[in-house]
Amino acid sequence: MSDIQKTTLEKAVKLLNALKVKYAIIDFDGNLIGNLEVKQEEIKRKRSPSKYEHGALANYVRPYLMNLEVGGVAIIPDGNFDVHTLGKSISSTACGLWGNGNATQTTNFSARTVELMRVG
Repeated sequence: MSDIQKTTLEKAVKLLNALKVKYAIIDFDGNLIGNLEVKQEEIKRKRSPSKYEHGALANYVRPYLMNLEVGGVAIIPDGNFDVHTLGKSISSTACGLWGNGNATQTTNFSARTVELMRVG
């Protein structure tokens, strides 16, 4: 923790003590400061197991997107993947390649394809 952060934290603690309120602060080093008891739990992300092997969707999608120019459109068939899951993978891969907001996509459930247009 930098000196300015320490000083700011000390001022905040003094103000809270002067107000005679209950508070709990966990500083950058994980130290608990204050007079309020806090139950700390580790938050575990609940995630359902994937139906597909790790990287299978990204490896399927990447060739469709690698050489796509701005304004270009890629129509990606489902390839025996779930279309909804495929759309998520396409979005993730596009964000990784070009950054957020640089592509737009739509899912055609009847044709079992996802259409993506690179916009930036």
